[in-house]
This record gives sequence, C-alpha cells and structure tokens, in this order.
Amino acid sequence: MIFQVLPRVTGVIEEEWLHVLNMFKEYGDVWERGVAPLTLESSNQVFLERTDTICSGEESHQQSCDGDGDDVQRKISLLNGVGVMEELFPFFPVPSGQQREAKSGLILVVSLVQKIPNLGGLCRTCEVFGVSELIVDNLSILQDKEFQSLSVTAEKWMVISEVKVRSIPKYLADKRQDGYTIAGLEQTAESCPITEYQFEHKTVLVLGNEHQGIPVEVLHLMDRCLEAPQFGVIRSLNVHVAGAIAVWEYTKQHLLHHS
Repeated sequence: MIFQVLPRVTGVIEEEWLHVLNMFKEYGDVWERGVAPLTLESSNQVFLERTDTICSGEESHQQSCDGDGDDVQRKISLLNGVGVMEELFPFFPVPSGQQREAKSGLILVVSLVQKIPNLGGLCRTCEVFGVSELIVDNLSILQDKEFQSLSVTAEKWMVISEVKVRSIPKYLADKRQDGYTIAGLEQTAESCPITEYQFEHKTVLVLGNEHQGIPVEVLHLMDRCLEAPQFGVIRSLNVHVAGAIAVWEYTKQHLLHHS
C-alpha cells in the first residue's frame, strides 16, 4: 500500500516509485531476521519492529529489547473496527454503510451546544467510546472545516441525526416511549454526582448550552440530572469536557465490563 497506493494517489511519477522487489534485494536479511531497524535521521534512536521498546544509540546493539525499556505510543489498531486506510489517509472516501455497529445504548443530544470546537470534540469522543448516536441541531456542521479538524473523521463512522432545539421536547418524549431514560448534565438542587449514578443501558444524555445550560422547558423533562464532582473554586466545566466525563462513566459501566 505504501509503495504503490500512496505514490499513485499523490501524483508521484512512476520513475520515482520505490519498488518492493528492490527493497527485498537490498534488505533481504532484514526479513529473514524478522526485525527491521529504522534509524531516525533527526536523532540517534532506533525503532525495532515487533517490540514495545525504543533502544537509543549504541545501547540498541547491547540490549535484547525484551520489554525492559520505555513504552511507546500505539495509535492505530487493526482490530477495533476502523479501517487502516481511513486512519492513514483521511482523503479516501468511506463507503456507505461502513459505520461500526453500535454496542452502546447511549444517545448524546448536543443540539443546545453552539460552539463548533465543542461539537467537533464531542463527535470524536462519541466515536472513540462507541456512543450509538449523536444528535445535533444542524447536520451542515459536518462540512465545517473547524468541526472536521476536531472530529478527525469521526463523523464518517458515527450515526449522527438532526434535531432542532425547538423539537427537543418532542424528541425526548418519543424516546421515553421507546424505553429510554432521559438524563441531563446540569447542576441543579437535586442533581446526582455522576460517580454515584447507575446508567440504564438505554439512556439519552442531554448536554446544555455553553452559557445558559439546559433551559427550564427542557430541564423539567429529565428523569435525572447529573453533575461531575468538583473540588476547585471554579464551579463549571467546558461542555465538551463535562460531556466526555459523562460518556466515559457510561462506557465504564456498560462497555468495559462486557468487552
């Protein structure tokens, strides 16, 4: 893929392609040993494939790299349901119907959220933690460049639907009829610490506006209001951060224990 697909889609002339057969001729002993040392030009580090260790400089020749060194980053997993082509090359089109099958029963409603960076970050958070559906006020935000820079293609793998702010009460009523519990992330006189709340599998979680929070006409539709415990002077969290905490708490209760 790297030697053929990437040069072709980026317009590199064929004379400049690095052919795989030439690689085998020059580095054949590497494949036989099963370890391919790649020296970084900007440092004296050597990365060894099939290990979890970085060996530096001359130490790499003295150590066996058996896992006693520093840990390294692991960003791409081929087993988590996301295509490696999509992760490496976001300009590739995603075939319709390739979204992951949702294992979560959580629906996150962010129609009241207005700022694009918060919406993009929440979309990414939802995809990472397997939220079944994201509800936004306007689907046109998916084409916004600022949104895309924060979502990093998460919108291509998420089920995202549009519910206007004025339609939130009806939407919540319909979901309650479908057996969902309606929870709101808001500080109220009777809000429950999120660490003490047991999420129902089928939950609709509503996030408030960055400044006004959840309006009264929507707040009274909640089965329960939740808040993240706080110990500092400032009494509020950014809506993306608060939403991520709530989504993670749901994930711990319902997905981690069944994975």
